[in-house]
Amino acid sequence: MERLAIDNGYMNIVRIENGIPEPVEDGKYHIPIKKMPWDIEVYDKNSGGTLPERDKILSIAAGGKYFAGDEHEIINNFLKYYEEFDVAYSWGNYDGNYFKDRCKTLRKFVPVEFLSLDLLERYRFRGGRELESNTLKNIALLEGLPIKIQRPGKVADLTSDELKEYNMRDTEIVKWIEDGLEEDGVIKGRRRYISLEQEMADLAGFNIQFASQETHLWEMIYLRELAKLGKPKALPTMGMKVELQNELVGGWVRTPPPGVKRWVISADYVGLYATLIMNLKTCPLGLGIMSDKVKEYMALRNAIRHEMKSESDENKKQELNQRQTAMKLVCNSGLGVVGYTRYGAGSLFSSKEFNKVTKKGRLVNEKSGDYLKKKGCRIYYGDTDSIFFSPPMKKVRKWRKNKQAKKSVVEYGLEEAKNLNKLLEEDGVEIESKEVYKDILFFAKKGSVNEGAKKNYAGRQIYADGDYLKKPKYYSRGLRKTSYTTATKKFMEDAIVLALKKDTVGLTEMISDAYSDVMSGKLDRDLVITRNVKSNLDDYKVETDAVRATRKLIDKVGALTDFKIKFVYIDKKNVEPVIEGESFPKMTEDGRKRMWDRDVFSQLQRVLDSVGLEYGEGSFDKSQTTLEGFFK
Repeated sequence: MERLAIDNGYMNIVRIENGIPEPVEDGKYHIPIKKMPWDIEVYDKNSGGTLPERDKILSIAAGGKYFAGDEHEIINNFLKYYEEFDVAYSWGNYDGNYFKDRCKTLRKFVPVEFLSLDLLERYRFRGGRELESNTLKNIALLEGLPIKIQRPGKVADLTSDELKEYNMRDTEIVKWIEDGLEEDGVIKGRRRYISLEQEMADLAGFNIQFASQETHLWEMIYLRELAKLGKPKALPTMGMKVELQNELVGGWVRTPPPGVKRWVISADYVGLYATLIMNLKTCPLGLGIMSDKVKEYMALRNAIRHEMKSESDENKKQELNQRQTAMKLVCNSGLGVVGYTRYGAGSLFSSKEFNKVTKKGRLVNEKSGDYLKKKGCRIYYGDTDSIFFSPPMKKVRKWRKNKQAKKSVVEYGLEEAKNLNKLLEEDGVEIESKEVYKDILFFAKKGSVNEGAKKNYAGRQIYADGDYLKKPKYYSRGLRKTSYTTATKKFMEDAIVLALKKDTVGLTEMISDAYSDVMSGKLDRDLVITRNVKSNLDDYKVETDAVRATRKLIDKVGALTDFKIKFVYIDKKNVEPVIEGESFPKMTEDGRKRMWDRDVFSQLQRVLDSVGLEYGEGSFDKSQTTLEGFFK
């Protein structure tokens, strides 16, 4: 099937035929994407989970339609309805995979253009979300949407009316997550990740299903541009790149000293690598294609962002934001594609072009650092396109004495950003003061108390993205993990707050109290471990605790109903799955001790290492209560 694509409604419309892009007349075509949310319900009363070669499809809810009754009729009518859309999307990949496998079993033809995208994957990847549970019920609660309808027992036991209501609600939630639900003038959900990827695909001029694969995206951009230049339509293969073995030079990184620092300014280089790609005429083929396209996309992005400032219609504003975000993601992925050597690496790899950009980025960072050091600033941390520093201590002491520290530090950061921009003018790079932290905790690297970890910090912001904050806002990076138990998250939050306040007495007592609470048993339900189960259990080479818990769950309820497994340790070695609606497993003292050691304290230890505290057997040395020596 031919796929027409347009560059964000601006120019360079192309026709994709047999994988080869051909330029056609600009402005001739317009392709609004039509999205279809859908959800499938399957007979689930057999043992061993649902199997497409055995268990029939009971119903399909798609868009505003509902298909039930004879299975062949369901499939035929659903596929006919799909013809009205460009793409389907569901929560997870179960629906699409099961539908195709079931059609194979029934020897029913599924058109090659049938495409179902996984909204859950995009919710996690595009939104950067770490989820305790992937279920629609949990996501609906997070987004403030009407929750999933809960029915006891098996889906196959529902009446026809109950099945329809249950199936339709799931589809509604999926649609609300993508396109939003307006209640009392407030829009809930509306993440529009499918639309975002369509914008990215349109930039490249190819099918939406590849929008998350940056290598293929840029290869398609290149194929299109090569066709315009009358060049060969084939890109070189990886095997032709003898420079593949060359050493790649990474971005500039300054390892932070662990501990709490005061009055720290975080400055970011604006689109550092995209800017350097443009300035250095980066192109793996030496034709200037990548640098020209990044320049084009960045100019369009800036124009859209300018238009957003005067746009009052929230719907239109969000559409504009979608477009500028797509352009940003495509531009930012350029260098990664040039230097990507792992599985899926494409024909645009070039260590020469990659190193040219990263080396220039390092020089820019070192140049900025040398300037700040000469001004008496302390540089604590830097990672590729950001630098964390504090003003000279003499100035800070003066500002604090005059009770003007907050305003003065912010103004200092803004002023030094202007000075740095003058310094970096010949490099064509811009820097801006993004955040100011009243205090920030740099975490120690695992297993070390002297070396800090990259991209792991937490602090209280008093200024962010051009705004003074009325109240300090806690912000952390690198600490969100799906593996944290509820108890661990709460303890970590409390420990970080106390560390930032330099309250060593409160910190030591809080961890001692946490140990007592865990061992008493009153926090058992907050010690549930959540793990991903992505493969067939027999594919795991090691019988992990999560795999053992999953086997027990399947033995009890017949199937794994979520992408994750929840379990607890009932003693030192044995685990039990936590099943909704059933009694909570009984944990022993040995089980709680194991949870404390492996989950709770293993994380709290990071805070203690970062501030120089040591932990005794179940308690702390209460004589060590002064600040000296604990916070650097």
